[in-house]
Amino acid sequence: MEYVVVFLVSAFAAIMQAAVGFGFAVLFTPLLALALGARDAIALSLILSMSLSLVLYFADTPRASIRSVLPMFLAATVVTPIGTYVLAVADERVLRICIGAAVLASVIGTYASPHATEERPDRLGRSIGVGVISGIMRGATGMGGPPVVIYQHWRGAPTMAIRRTLLAYFALTGVTGTAIAALAGLVAGKAVFT
Repeated sequence: MEYVVVFLVSAFAAIMQAAVGFGFAVLFTPLLALALGARDAIALSLILSMSLSLVLYFADTPRASIRSVLPMFLAATVVTPIGTYVLAVADERVLRICIGAAVLASVIGTYASPHATEERPDRLGRSIGVGVISGIMRGATGMGGPPVVIYQHWRGAPTMAIRRTLLAYFALTGVTGTAIAALAGLVAGKAVFT
């Protein structure tokens, strides 16, 4: 029965990500945490969202340049171990609270943040700050996208430019976030390998 739940939730979340460029982990992780437990849901989310993000990034043309997300990506990579530590030591109840808080912050941030009517420049300090928040969230909950999505909407870039930027960022952070979790021994849960 677990396999059916994983398949259905994965399919639903993948369709959402393919359509808008984000949303896989925000849909997948909380739903699967109810069925498998938070730690296993996060581990599986990291692997699946990384795979999906890579496929979508390379399938999308024209692609956003990696250089456009490099400061945000590097900042996220540096701090992802902090979130990974939380994932490693926190009990299931705390992880479920973290997942719920990340989803709630995503929803509130998306609807409460002002969307620019004209495109604002991408500032290095802001990009790094968003990367730091995203990296910690990715490490702890597998959901590093909400800060980046909110920031991109605040910047006011055209919709397709935002989608391409998100695909580039998620492809990069998916690889490093999953690698960091694997090095910490967190992607060997029962949901991933049984």
